[in-house]
Amino acid sequence: MTSRNPEMTWRDTGKTSLAFEDLSERFSLKLHSILRYSGRFHYTLWEREVIGPDLFERTGQFAPIYSMEMQVTDEPLDMREPFVVETAIRLGRTVDAAGRTTRIVSQAEQRLSATSPDGRVVEAGRIRKHSIFTRPAGDQKEQRRVTARHERLGLGPEPPRVVTLVSVMELSAPHACFEPDSERPAVAFDDERPHVWGYEQTDPNRHVHAMDYVKVFETFGWDHLADHGVSAADHFYDSCRIVFRAPCFRGERYLRRARFEPRDSNRGAGGLILGRLFKVDPDGNPADPSRPAVAIQLGIRPNVHPGSGGHDSE
Repeated sequence: MTSRNPEMTWRDTGKTSLAFEDLSERFSLKLHSILRYSGRFHYTLWEREVIGPDLFERTGQFAPIYSMEMQVTDEPLDMREPFVVETAIRLGRTVDAAGRTTRIVSQAEQRLSATSPDGRVVEAGRIRKHSIFTRPAGDQKEQRRVTARHERLGLGPEPPRVVTLVSVMELSAPHACFEPDSERPAVAFDDERPHVWGYEQTDPNRHVHAMDYVKVFETFGWDHLADHGVSAADHFYDSCRIVFRAPCFRGERYLRRARFEPRDSNRGAGGLILGRLFKVDPDGNPADPSRPAVAIQLGIRPNVHPGSGGHDSE
């Protein structure tokens, strides 16, 4: 590619239609459905404007997802109207204490909006995604690490922008702005036995799809929190922060461990699930209890609308 502005931000806006199965009974966007709509527009802009169609073939590099932050608003949406996705992509770098580049990072931010049944334009959700440039070959971390942009991108070796990535350790505690309920203790819950990843949970990258980790923790949370006064009938998942440390593959077994931190009722109630997913050894134990494959935080909020009346089948 020809030389380009090293501080470029690539932007695009696209429209699509909503699928029935991605909406709740309130016609709001489900948290685990965000990537279905954001992903296509992100990758189209990424390939067309940032890396070109053959980055791996020409450079031996690729950029898997490292982390995501997502929020949904629970706003009801009109399925007949277009669903709008605004995308912005920037390249950046992480640095060590001496200011040396340690990674090259792509940061994508997307806003999803639509028309409500009463005709208002409303925000349905947001997502921020960090992907790290790497090489697939080599057993050592330094062999895989990419610390300069490839000359083929035409952007110079080092992005001026410095970014900070969330770590697995950071997701083991609530964010600094979280206000716990001092009158309600945290609740811990673990899987009693391992579970197995299936073929249906994989994607064309030949590993478990990012949203399937979110889905298994959503059900994990509801199953356990029902016994502690947090009902799935009265709450919904409104946010997620997730770090992918190691991919999982079909046929592998896993265990989930989590803790629920109640939020102060004067600050919105609900709470936060802090979870970790571990690959397990043949005996059903975590292969390395200190190194989860995935770390996740799921935010829970009370529903602000009346409960469902449901539909009888007779």
